[in-house]
Amino acid sequence: MSDVLATGTVFAGEWRVQKLLHAGAISHVYEVEQTSTGARRALKVVHASVGIDPKFRELFVQEARAASKVKSEHVAEVLSCGIDTTTDKPYAVLELLEGKSLATHAADSGALNPGEVLSLITQLGHALSAAHDVGVVHRDLKPEGIILAETHAAGAPHRIEVQFVGAGKVASEALHNTTAAMGRPLWMSPEQSETDAKLTPATDVWPLGLLAFWLLTGKPYWKTGRDMGSAAMTLLREVLYEPLLPASQRAEEIGVAGMLPPGFDAWFEKCVTREQEHRFQHARDAIAALTPILQAVAPPPVATAQQPVLGAPLQLPPPNLAAGSPIYRASAPRRVASNPPPAGPSKPNKALRIAVIAAAALFLLGLVGGGGYWFYDNQQAKAKKAASAKADKEREDEREAEREAERKKREALKNWSDEESPVPISAKDPMWGRREAPVTIVVFTDLECPFCAKLETTLDLLKTDYGQEKLRIVYKHNPLPFHTNARPAHEIAEALYRAKGSEAYLGFKDKAFKNRTQLSGDEPMEWAKDLGLSRADLNKVKTAVDEKIEADITLAKKLGVKGTPHTFINGIGMSGAQASTKFDEIIRAELEKAKELTAKGTAPDKVYVERSKENFNKAPDVDPDADKDPAKDENVLWSVPVGDSPVLGPKSAKVTIVVISDFQCPFCSKAAPTLKQIKNEYGDRVRLVWKDNPLPMHKRAEPAAQFAREVRAQKGDEAFWRAHDLLFENQKAIEDADLKVYAFRLGADPAKTMAAVTQHKHKTAIENDQKLAVDLDASGTPTFFINGKRLIGAQPFEKFKTVIDREETAATAAMTAKNLSADAYYDDLVKNGRGAAFDIKTPGPIPANAPRKGSKTPKVVIQWFAELECPYCAKSSPMIDEVLRDYGDKVQVVWRNYPLPNHPNARLAAMAGEEVRTQLGDEVFFKFVDAAFERKKTGDLDRFGLEMAALDASKSSPKGLSVAQFRNALDASRHEARIKEDEDEAKRLGISGTPGFLVGKYYVPGAVTATKMKSAIDKALKDTP
Repeated sequence: MSDVLATGTVFAGEWRVQKLLHAGAISHVYEVEQTSTGARRALKVVHASVGIDPKFRELFVQEARAASKVKSEHVAEVLSCGIDTTTDKPYAVLELLEGKSLATHAADSGALNPGEVLSLITQLGHALSAAHDVGVVHRDLKPEGIILAETHAAGAPHRIEVQFVGAGKVASEALHNTTAAMGRPLWMSPEQSETDAKLTPATDVWPLGLLAFWLLTGKPYWKTGRDMGSAAMTLLREVLYEPLLPASQRAEEIGVAGMLPPGFDAWFEKCVTREQEHRFQHARDAIAALTPILQAVAPPPVATAQQPVLGAPLQLPPPNLAAGSPIYRASAPRRVASNPPPAGPSKPNKALRIAVIAAAALFLLGLVGGGGYWFYDNQQAKAKKAASAKADKEREDEREAEREAERKKREALKNWSDEESPVPISAKDPMWGRREAPVTIVVFTDLECPFCAKLETTLDLLKTDYGQEKLRIVYKHNPLPFHTNARPAHEIAEALYRAKGSEAYLGFKDKAFKNRTQLSGDEPMEWAKDLGLSRADLNKVKTAVDEKIEADITLAKKLGVKGTPHTFINGIGMSGAQASTKFDEIIRAELEKAKELTAKGTAPDKVYVERSKENFNKAPDVDPDADKDPAKDENVLWSVPVGDSPVLGPKSAKVTIVVISDFQCPFCSKAAPTLKQIKNEYGDRVRLVWKDNPLPMHKRAEPAAQFAREVRAQKGDEAFWRAHDLLFENQKAIEDADLKVYAFRLGADPAKTMAAVTQHKHKTAIENDQKLAVDLDASGTPTFFINGKRLIGAQPFEKFKTVIDREETAATAAMTAKNLSADAYYDDLVKNGRGAAFDIKTPGPIPANAPRKGSKTPKVVIQWFAELECPYCAKSSPMIDEVLRDYGDKVQVVWRNYPLPNHPNARLAAMAGEEVRTQLGDEVFFKFVDAAFERKKTGDLDRFGLEMAALDASKSSPKGLSVAQFRNALDASRHEARIKEDEDEAKRLGISGTPGFLVGKYYVPGAVTATKMKSAIDKALKDTP
């Protein structure tokens, strides 16, 4: 604020500062006193940092001089302007406007009646018309800059004053070099967003239309007009690109239907159209067209106690909008000279005498005629008043009917039911999404289940991708008996739903999944209290809560649900936390089927029932051959090498248990005592093998794995297993300081051990274990392979015993039959087991102009079939970066366009990307991909969002983006053939969703982890010489 003039400062030798009125981004405005006359004025002084620009200085003074030529009682008078010789700052001295802004007035009053709007808009039109007549365009018209001065006059209590200095622009200068939007996007005409925009009087007509809408309805026209902070770019996109709805349609959409007069839509369309040439070409034309529209519905003038002036007109004439003529303003007092001539005797004007005589004659005629004229006038006023009252009642009746319909709709939502579906749901179930959504996912969940938590990540992506209009998710309780903390958590969740609705349930669910290890304590009840539920509230509904949970469990059994999570997508059953691509495939197909149903007349809220009936009967589960699925079949043999992993037990043991685990996983901790029990029971007949799989959500799992590996490196396998027990026994205390203490207790060198942890010394060994876990479809922990047979989760000892006994018997028989030693048995057993399996494709030639990054001479090429509106593709981007970083010159990534039909902006985005690549090359293309993915998070991936992403990406290029060329490419679909080429290849290869990766000849579907991708790369590298 060092630029601010102190009170008492005399500026430009004549203006003494009284106080600061407004601090703006370009200038400050002060109330000043003229030292010679004592007159109070407004002084606008440009900031030094801005005023130093010669071009700006010239334009500012030019604008001020041009504004001084605008002759209107509604324009702030410019008294002087120039460059102050002392401070070298441009300035202008203006008439001091006193009153409140139009923004404040409207905020206080709400929607205005048509009569008041007519008065205000007419005055504003006079100001703009006067400016346009002398070649000045305001270009920054907004309510905050329009002042209402109190007049205390009958009929129109406010006089509008508009300031042009610092906002206006000489029209001849406005034809070129407009490089930034001057006005707030809420009122700014779209042409001001363009470089070298041509500004004409029609530029001011756009905000005139928006202001009229706002004054009549009390709300801005734009949907995002409520938040001018973070929503500014969203609003600008709406101004520039989204469809311009008729004013009455928008009014109905935002809840102010019936407040616009007949004929307003056509007038508004003539103001608010993006083509300047199609607007009114002068403010005078716009006002002339609006006047009869508002006069037709304006309430009659309010009678006052003031006696009519003899000879005054009996009715107000309509505004005279002919060029150069003054506008009739009942409220605007005429300005008088500071030294009016002294009053003196004068002869009565002849015209005045005639007017007086005529008025008197009319008065006498009224008396003689029994007051016929006045009676007619009063009757007319009464008729108008009655018509207005009738219209008001009709509008109120319409609104009441709308409110009643809305009440009925809300009541229906409270009691909706799809009980006739084979997977019945109702208003008794927590729900995300709209009742009428064409696709419904019913989720049987367990709040302590790690796989349910994993599924939530996929569901969140689906929510983002499809939105509440297309997708509905309904939750059912299914707490499993071996999850001892699940049932109490479900009771709280159900009680929250009953008390606070779906939002509270969903909030608690998310909290529970993120903090599954805390479900055993008091935390769940504390979370509930934060959401508005007390223990007393829970106790009151305990019986009803238990009944609902039991009903859901019974339903799950009836439907054949054997575990969690289990989902039904419009009746199609699917067990487990399946890949997002599998959900996508089903949802897209169901959306098409739903369209067919609604086209035939099925009500949207009946689609779920119809589709679930057909799907459930036809396909009780998406994978009816679950027993043949290796992920579910415990009899499938897997190739699980021992390698150089930590071992507990001799090689001669007939049973080898490979443990894939995570030191921070609570379920792995539960399994640790079971492993001890196994060793105690079977001794050297069983060998344990450890494989690391630290999960990314467990931040201390990897340091703990490094620690145990380093203890082994220093002290051997026996010390590793002691470290294993110590870490699980103290799972909540595995920070670096704790590990240092444990190293000492285990006899390892604490400093050396912690150096290994912080430097990730054993990274390669741990990553190799993780790759093996991916190959074995063992993404969750713990997973066990007992002589190559999979066992998932923290199972009870009895389950292990059954498998161990069976495998021990089988081993004895096989060793005898094959004459194998005990040492050789395990390797012989698993050598033919199932390993990493990827579908093999036959890729065609890659287009020469496809975007590439990575090695220029790669051994393996990864073709990334993707699109920019797909959230799973965005999720894959960091994985691609990691792969390129880790494999260096061995790998190249090629982008292949595959815009899916259910993503409305995907094809346009592909077109935009190809144009960026054409103009600026591959490197900028991938920066555009990153920028587009970032914008997709907020939903800003329409045409405007794509242009902004392209401009962001182009900042790294010295050449820069040609916006005109970019827009033309999108308009002409210039790269359609290039996109079609990629699409045809994807379809030929049988790729149905995105993302899909072709790693050499190996196909990897979905948003996979870097570990899974590296497994495919390693396999492809083995194929290369």
